[in-house]
Amino acid sequence: MRPSLCLWAVGALAISYVQAEYTLNSTAVMDLPKCVSDCGLTVLLKMNCTLGAECYCARGGPVAIALTACVMAACPSLREPIQGLKFQADGCHWPRDRDFSTAVLTINVALFALTTLFLTARLASRMPRWSGAGFSWDDGVASLCYVPIVGIFVVGINMDYYGLGRDMWMVPTDSILTWSKWFFASMPLYFVAAFCTKLSLILLYLRIWPDDTGTNRIFRMGCKVIGLLLLLAAFVSVLTLIFGCNPISDAWRYANRAGGKCIDRVAAGYAFGGLNVIFDLIVILLPIPRMIALKVSMRQRIGVVSCFLIGLVVTVCSTVRLTHLYQLTNVRDPTMDFYPFLLWSVVEVYVSMICCCMPAMAGLLKRCVSHVANSSSIISSRNRINSFDLVRPEKSLNKGSQYSEEYVGMGSLPQVSKRSFGLPLEQMPKWSNDAEDKEDNKRFPHAISDFFAAPGVTIREQRMLEFIGQVTDKPMWQQKINDPDVVARWRAEACGTVEQQLTSSDHLDQQSFDYCLAELRDKAEYLRQHGVIHVVDVKATVVKVDLDLTDDFWKSLQSAVFNLEDVPDHLKDWHPYTNGRVLDLLHPSLFPLEFGKTRVLPEYSVPRDSCAKYTGMGEICPVPGVVADKTPFHKEVSWGNDSDTGMQAWGSFQWLPSEVAFSQNGNASIASYVNNLHPDKHKELYRVLETAVDKAMPLWNECLSWFHDRVRIHPERCGYEAYLAPTYPGPTEEEKQHEYYHSEEYHLQVWIRGHLDECTFKQPSACDFLPFETKAREAGAERIGLRTKFPDGLQNIELTPEKPQYDGSSWHVEGCLNEHIAATALFYYDSENVTDSHLYCRQHVDAEDMVMKPEQNEYEAACEMYGVEQEGSAVQELGKVLTKPGRILAFPNVL
Repeated sequence: MRPSLCLWAVGALAISYVQAEYTLNSTAVMDLPKCVSDCGLTVLLKMNCTLGAECYCARGGPVAIALTACVMAACPSLREPIQGLKFQADGCHWPRDRDFSTAVLTINVALFALTTLFLTARLASRMPRWSGAGFSWDDGVASLCYVPIVGIFVVGINMDYYGLGRDMWMVPTDSILTWSKWFFASMPLYFVAAFCTKLSLILLYLRIWPDDTGTNRIFRMGCKVIGLLLLLAAFVSVLTLIFGCNPISDAWRYANRAGGKCIDRVAAGYAFGGLNVIFDLIVILLPIPRMIALKVSMRQRIGVVSCFLIGLVVTVCSTVRLTHLYQLTNVRDPTMDFYPFLLWSVVEVYVSMICCCMPAMAGLLKRCVSHVANSSSIISSRNRINSFDLVRPEKSLNKGSQYSEEYVGMGSLPQVSKRSFGLPLEQMPKWSNDAEDKEDNKRFPHAISDFFAAPGVTIREQRMLEFIGQVTDKPMWQQKINDPDVVARWRAEACGTVEQQLTSSDHLDQQSFDYCLAELRDKAEYLRQHGVIHVVDVKATVVKVDLDLTDDFWKSLQSAVFNLEDVPDHLKDWHPYTNGRVLDLLHPSLFPLEFGKTRVLPEYSVPRDSCAKYTGMGEICPVPGVVADKTPFHKEVSWGNDSDTGMQAWGSFQWLPSEVAFSQNGNASIASYVNNLHPDKHKELYRVLETAVDKAMPLWNECLSWFHDRVRIHPERCGYEAYLAPTYPGPTEEEKQHEYYHSEEYHLQVWIRGHLDECTFKQPSACDFLPFETKAREAGAERIGLRTKFPDGLQNIELTPEKPQYDGSSWHVEGCLNEHIAATALFYYDSENVTDSHLYCRQHVDAEDMVMKPEQNEYEAACEMYGVEQEGSAVQELGKVLTKPGRILAFPNVL
């Protein structure tokens, strides 16, 4: 809008045709430009107004309008009308001390600084390293809005400098045109910023409610339509205000405008200003019904709604601004009369940006408060057990007690506090491998987070583990181990010849076989009492149990799984890097919790049956700092295992476990949604999985109860003396006379060092047998009773004539450290037309203990005895377990 300079001062001329009681300075009258004096003469006579009269000195009214129009058309430049205006101001004694420029400057600087603070806080709240949700389109648009706001700040500073808030007759004439140019620049910037902040809020709504189904679909469609209308309104308003005059320079020129033409930009201002108010109301009120419907407490509901209703302040500013827009139609003193209109425009834009950033600012403040609260609550809640991961019950808890949630008090409303949401992701209870500290362990060991290392297992003991596994896979093995004929046949097969017993890594000696037989009889009794078998058990153990394939559980499982298999080929989820051989029917990696994207309900869990109603609710789970920074996890290890001290243990996502409730009789009930398994369409599979939990729980209790040493062969030292040298020629007489000759024993060892390929290593024998219960009691181990959560998975391995072989998956630990997985249970429910499959196990070994076994510089003996490589990885393969239909396996997450 061009300010109409009302230079009605021309009427102050001393004209002989007018009678007035007015004192004039004759010199000032004579100095007035001719265009001004001529207009004064014409207008005053026509309007019957006398010099010094109220009609003449009034700043508005028909005389002022007529004088302004005449002077603007008649004078060749702005300088002449300004000279006439100063003459009228002096003659009518208009005030000369009005100056609001300081107030304008203060408000502009203060609100700009506050807006910058809020935008910075918004961006900081989104940063993953500060547990933010990550950046999205709404943040990008909000940052883009800051560009026109910076422009408005600069415009405001310059308009203040060139006269805003002061009467025009107190402003130097040369500054008026510059001031008008800055005013012209302010209007497009205002509408760009106003519509841009609303667009950022619309994009925030789309981010808060990402699901595109049901009522969300209609809501999101409405948001997208409003977003497009905002873009269109911003585009049209900017073009209209920039190109409203032809030529464009007529927008800020007040004289010599012959041939130019401008639209009614005051009317355009009302139109776009009114549209701005309408959009304000729509954007602010649009999400309110959805927020009111949130399944949260009334206090929280009011808080969330209030956060958005603060945006009504912007609407108030827009409305007040419109009430001052009329001044642009009859203004006589633009630098002063535009002051309220421009001030409210600036306030509206700044407040709009602040409200745009306020929801994210609230999240940042909440996290800060939560961090302070959690810091104190962690200390006070040490006697509670977090159910987010599998932790060992403290000694003060009864065995079998159910784990409780850990809460942080927020007034009368408890807030769930879990790792990565309220608690640091890396916070973990203590665990120690030292025997004297085991009583203080509050959780189970993990292969990533802990130095869980077993003593080295000799090759002969690996054969013993293999033999025990093979026997326990035989039908009726409990009876066969007491049959002398069967035992004799097994002994012959396992031990071979006397020479093989002494040197072969594939055979057992008599003492090792006797140990295995005693252990098998002990396992048979344990199976009778507890219903499970421990295999590949050195320090950790694999627990197995075989169920009758006619059991209703297997039939129900196969029937329920059929629906997951019956999908089109293009929708099948083939496991990565398996070349279409492994089909994931239900896998926790599908739709997991993604930091910075997934929403979490801060106060309660989502119920299973009505889980769909909670879609899109909750707060975005922030990205933990250890994930954003890719912080390596460092664990305390012995000097022999230094290569494993740092690793990337934190994943960018996290498997979603299923909540399990247990009835009074101990039966499991899945209380929450199983990831990617619809609770209505797959009700039968939910019941099957509940039965699976019941069957897996005893196995989990077994494999997580016993972490004591069960090594069967304990070699103290090893060296070249453990080698047989059948081709050793003995020392010659000449060698015996040599000064370096010490003894024949020493000479033999020197010869063996140079002729290892001609020597044979003598494998060690087993120690005396001790029953399982005796070893456990001596180690202070005891049985536990678990109640826990678990992630579910179903998987098929499908072989075809074109793809007849599957070599198995790569070595891995289940999940990242995020998942806090303590143990795994595997159910093998079907197998058809394939050869036997096995689960292979390996474990971390204590390298410090192993390197102390061989004599100095005689490491070849340790390599022969343990089957390891010099300077190789401190990981040792223990053996394999047959995976046949009807079998359930469970093992801790250290194998």
